[in-house]
Amino acid sequence: MNKKIVRMIFTSLFILFITMPAFSVEEYVIEIYKEIDSAFQNKSETELDVVLAENNSDKYYSLMENYTEKQIRRLVINNDFEFALAAIIIVIENNLDNEGAVVMYDNISKAYEDQQNYEIEQEQKRQLELARIEREKEKQRAGVEREYVSARTASGETVYVSGKETKLAKYRTKGTFGLLDIGHYLNSSYDISSVNYGVSLDFLYEYQLDDISLGADAFGVIKFLDFSNSAPLSMSFEIAPKIAFNSFSKNFFLKLGFAGDMGTLKINDERIERRFMSPYLGVKIENIMLGNAAFDFEADWLAGHLFYDDINFAAGATANICVLFAELEKIKLNFNFGLRDRVYILSEGKIENRASLVIGFGVENVIR
Repeated sequence: MNKKIVRMIFTSLFILFITMPAFSVEEYVIEIYKEIDSAFQNKSETELDVVLAENNSDKYYSLMENYTEKQIRRLVINNDFEFALAAIIIVIENNLDNEGAVVMYDNISKAYEDQQNYEIEQEQKRQLELARIEREKEKQRAGVEREYVSARTASGETVYVSGKETKLAKYRTKGTFGLLDIGHYLNSSYDISSVNYGVSLDFLYEYQLDDISLGADAFGVIKFLDFSNSAPLSMSFEIAPKIAFNSFSKNFFLKLGFAGDMGTLKINDERIERRFMSPYLGVKIENIMLGNAAFDFEADWLAGHLFYDDINFAAGATANICVLFAELEKIKLNFNFGLRDRVYILSEGKIENRASLVIGFGVENVIR
């Protein structure tokens, strides 16, 4: 065999022999690297400390240490300063002679502080910008409130209206014409029970302010047809300012007004004039929504009975249901069904009662 070939074979075997331990060390260190990777992936200080503490006396510990520092640098690049600081402290604690790790700790600390200062500065800028935007909104809102009027819709939402719409939002008017006003007149003093017919007109006006609502109600009826001819003609009227305190209820009104009843009775071919004029105090609950209908109720005390010798007490009550059947741009049309009653307690326990069933239609402005 050629001596040159033999020399090459022995040389190859020698190199293989001396490199085999190196390959086994490489595989061992790689396993440690995997444990270090797991600790960084889980961001577990405990796992990292266990890996380094168990191997800090290993002759290849410097490789593990360098690999750990490499992973820490990656954290710094990704701005994950908190775990980077925790990891470098673990490196230092496991090798107090590692001056490079101490320098790295100082650099990471400074970078972390710079990042925190930057974030604080950016947050301050963000808060200042939010404050500026809010001030602009307040200026715009103030301008809107100067030029427009705020109003609430039926669903409770706040809207702003201007020009012609301002009136729509601030006041409410309603007129009701009673085409069919069928009444029953009872007077136990004269033993009269009579059914009569007439027409009526009911009107209300309300103006809503921030704290109170002001308004007035007016009503008039004339009965010109009597089916028994015992009460051939009668008229009644009411007129009253009213007020509601919105903080309590914008639907509850106190009323102080004036009312009157005038009529003619026919008894044994003799005509007797009946007249009653009185200031009155009343309470009214109105515009209570029941689906597509609105309900009103009123009760009154007529103080004029104090000035009539033959009348001991006088009072009245009204109930009305308004059913919407059409809504146009600015007006609503509705049917009205009402009951009205006025009772007088006369001397000797006698009673005079004027009751009416009113059916008619109404026109009301639209409140946006």
